[in-house]
Amino acid sequence: LMEVNLQYLDDIFAAGSLENAVRFMTLIEPALASIGLHLNVSKTQVICDGGASNHATRALFPNVPEQNFFQWSEWSLLGSPCGTNESAAKVHAAEVAQRACRKARTIGEIIKCETHVGTALLKYCAGAPLINHLARSTGSIIQDQIALVDESLVATWQLSVFQPPPIQKTLAHLPVVSGGLGLRQLAPVCGIAYVTAEREARSQLNKLVLPSVCASLPVNDRLVQSLAHSATCLPEQAYDKLAIYSTSTGAKIRHGQTFFTKHFTSSKLQEFWSTAPEQLRARVSSSCAPFASSWLAPFPAEDSQQVWLPNNSFEALLRLRLGLPLSFAAAADDVHQCGLCLKQCRDAFGHHALACTTSGAKWRVHNAVRDKIFWLAAESLWSPRLEANIFPAAPRRRADVAFSIQSGGCRQSVSIDVAITSPFTETAFAEFRRQQWEPGCIAKRYERTKLTSYGGIAKEAGYEFIPMVADSFGAFSPTALPILRRLASAFGKREGIPAHQASTKIIGSIVQVLAREVGKTLIASISGSSRPQHAQQQA
Repeated sequence: LMEVNLQYLDDIFAAGSLENAVRFMTLIEPALASIGLHLNVSKTQVICDGGASNHATRALFPNVPEQNFFQWSEWSLLGSPCGTNESAAKVHAAEVAQRACRKARTIGEIIKCETHVGTALLKYCAGAPLINHLARSTGSIIQDQIALVDESLVATWQLSVFQPPPIQKTLAHLPVVSGGLGLRQLAPVCGIAYVTAEREARSQLNKLVLPSVCASLPVNDRLVQSLAHSATCLPEQAYDKLAIYSTSTGAKIRHGQTFFTKHFTSSKLQEFWSTAPEQLRARVSSSCAPFASSWLAPFPAEDSQQVWLPNNSFEALLRLRLGLPLSFAAAADDVHQCGLCLKQCRDAFGHHALACTTSGAKWRVHNAVRDKIFWLAAESLWSPRLEANIFPAAPRRRADVAFSIQSGGCRQSVSIDVAITSPFTETAFAEFRRQQWEPGCIAKRYERTKLTSYGGIAKEAGYEFIPMVADSFGAFSPTALPILRRLASAFGKREGIPAHQASTKIIGSIVQVLAREVGKTLIASISGSSRPQHAQQQA
């Protein structure tokens, strides 16, 4: 009956001639009533030439409210503008952009009180996640409106937290898995969003629109403009692949927008890498490791105090991640004493604090991670023992945690030794250069030291020895992750958590403990930065 017929959940969209539209309305109500539904006339919209001023059309639909008549050039479907390009950009997109900016400013007020919670809200509930549907339905024609939302997101975060220099600002826009903060910018990739959405929708077109209508469709100018826009942000090879994909009729690429946006992210990361100093490269390398950024947006838990970090610790961790002074006072402080040990020279960036061994702070980080693993193993029924004396050949050495795991039809005895290493020592930088900045290479190097020290005596005692090494950013050694995933699986079975969520939650909770203690250490290291030198000496 209608040339276009689309149903989505409780919404029905149909388009055709005026005569067919009237017949459709008379038939749809009894059809819905036969299955226990009714048409909500107060929410029914009629799109026609002239909109509400078309009295002839209004007379044919007397039950539809006057405000529900719209012109063809100025209507939207499920929040996506479907009118002309001009109305999409100047009316609909501008209105949505204003709402998005207001939401960002509201979240900014939350950030001032709860920095960690507010930053997570800004990442997931504002900016790109809020307006991505607009980019997928309109493309680059609303680039200016999307850019306003991007700028609002960045301005909100800078006003509420701090304003990073240009190179750190670039890093903040990168995804978390690339070592950034995940404050994504949508304007540069809005063309990619539209091209991939149009390609994914085209395979469904014949199911929704009559073939005769499909054949008469004009050239999609939004697709043409979005492709041209994509050429400015993608590497040449990636753009050629996108152009071919946009006109192909073969198999779709799963999550096409994500697939092509990764090429844009990779080019930005390479651009950043070519200009970044070594200390910033070290930060990004460690932050790219699996689960290393879990503390930024942690898995929800019943006890919020175990998830969300205090404002000062969270900001110190952000500054550490971006390579900025831990505080303005620390940056300007002439006193070169560590707030932890009061003896060794410290710097404003927290490098010494992460390696300080005389104050006991490093051992507090170690013990917190060790205890977290112990209690997770206990809840997983692995019968853990803390600081167990299990090495007859070396009675003075103890395993941080020893436990027994069901493996097949027998029990497997495992001992682990926790170690937290700093990525900012000269030895660490040498290893980074040698391994070409591979994520987790510092933990991997220290893992070999632990295996040499404990591997032989553990084997003699009948234990499998696993070094549980992580650097200060949460990058684990290669042998640590398999046993942690196994622990997460066992914990998930006990608690009824799906396997894919268990690893994120359990390993993420260990990284959160690590980040919490590192944050405390950083704050303690600068706690006396404003005191005069003689006062610190007396202390």
